[in-house]
Parts: sequence; structure tokens; C-alpha cells
Amino acid sequence: MENLLSYIGLPQDGKVFNMEFEEIKRILGLCCFEDDLSIMGYRAIAGIDEVGRGSLAGPLVAAAVILDKKKIFFEGIDDSKKITEKKREYLYDLITDNCRCWAVSEVRPSEIDKYNLTRANIMAFEKALEKLKIRPDIILADHVNVKGISSRNPGNYPAECLSII
Repeated sequence: MENLLSYIGLPQDGKVFNMEFEEIKRILGLCCFEDDLSIMGYRAIAGIDEVGRGSLAGPLVAAAVILDKKKIFFEGIDDSKKITEKKREYLYDLITDNCRCWAVSEVRPSEIDKYNLTRANIMAFEKALEKLKIRPDIILADHVNVKGISSRNPGNYPAECLSII
């Protein structure tokens, strides 16, 4: 017998998807920080994160995204470190095809050496945010404040109530 606690939602990949109720609850739980900000009047909420902070030789890359609140039901969405490479690639396509806007930036190793890792991280965030087609009202970032834009750290929330962005 088919699970009655499922949801038929927005088309993805040209098909209507069917999602289990528990997965819907999990995804909605990830949205609680954005929901609070939305209630406070923020509409363009950007999430930003970096990769490459631990790399000794490669660049530091930052990505920023403003999700469409009506299109957040990406089954399996989670912290990139918790999912397989194949799932990351699949979610990348869904997110970039369905978000309001997104951008990626890179800081070269020579710039990291010149400015230090923390400053390079801020530079990468600023570059990614500047590339967004929509100026965010607020950004969600782990540990970096970006000049000129209000930012919040979702770390003040319980672990089960983190940002979906």
C-alpha cells in the first residue's frame, strides 16, 4: 500500500515528484531560520558558504544563493558534506534551475597568501554577493560578516533547526 503521508509537489526534471511526509517535515525544519527572518520582513535572504579553507594549494571558492521560497522542496537537500558527489550534482542542477539567483566566486592562492585566509574568505563572499542579480536584504553565513549587508549566524539555533540555504 502506498504511503498516505506523502506530498505531490512542484514539477522537477519535467515530472511531478512524490515526497514522503517525513522528508517534508525535515526540509521544513531546515527552513525555520529563514521563516523567522521572513516574518521580520526580509524577502531576499541569501545563504553563502565557502569551500577550500583547508586546502593548501587550491583556490578558496564561495557560493551565494537566494532560494525561491515556493520551490524549496529538493528531496535529499542537506549539508554538502553529508551527501554523495552524485547527489550534490543532482541537487546543484535543481537548485540553480529553481532558485531566484546564485553566484560563485574564487580567490586565488596568491591572494590568500597576500591577504591571509580570513580576509580571503571575506573577499570571496563579497565577490559572490556582488555577482548576485538580486541584492540580498540579509545574508546567512557561518562565521563571516560582510560589510554593507546585515548578516546572521544560524549557529544560534538548535542543530535540528538550521538554515536550508
